[in-house]
Amino acid sequence: MAACPYSLTGGQTVMSIRTSERTMKKKESTLPLRLLVVDSHEEVRRCLVHYMQSMRGLTVVGEARDGVEAIWKAKQTCPDLVLIGARLPRIDAWTTAIAIKARCPNAHLIALEIVTVPDHVSVPPVVESYLEKGHIVKELPNVIATVRNEMRRSRMNRVGTMHG
Repeated sequence: MAACPYSLTGGQTVMSIRTSERTMKKKESTLPLRLLVVDSHEEVRRCLVHYMQSMRGLTVVGEARDGVEAIWKAKQTCPDLVLIGARLPRIDAWTTAIAIKARCPNAHLIALEIVTVPDHVSVPPVVESYLEKGHIVKELPNVIATVRNEMRRSRMNRVGTMHG
């Protein structure tokens, strides 16, 4: 596959990317995360999928280019984690996020945008994190570790409830 023309590093050097990848590997557990990538820009989506497929413990279960496709794919795959571009055609990103969460209540939704969300923009509560696209490589390992910890706690609570 050709090099990704879109920058997911926010100007990071190759060394800092490798450091982020090592950090990710240290934080991985045996819990595989099922990932849906949603973005209207084909290059961004392709780069995200390529980057995610290179990480151990992540399985890309689908990708979507708009809100309608994202809702359908989420219903089909019920992902653990959804990376969703903040600007989507057909159905806006926030309505899409709410619909995905309604169909997959355990899914963790992470909004992606080119710039930081201004304070006056209201992000729905179903969106748990917000990442700038240029800083995904730096920030995503921590987000994934948080999602894994929440999944682990949720599974332990269910097991405790069954045995308690």
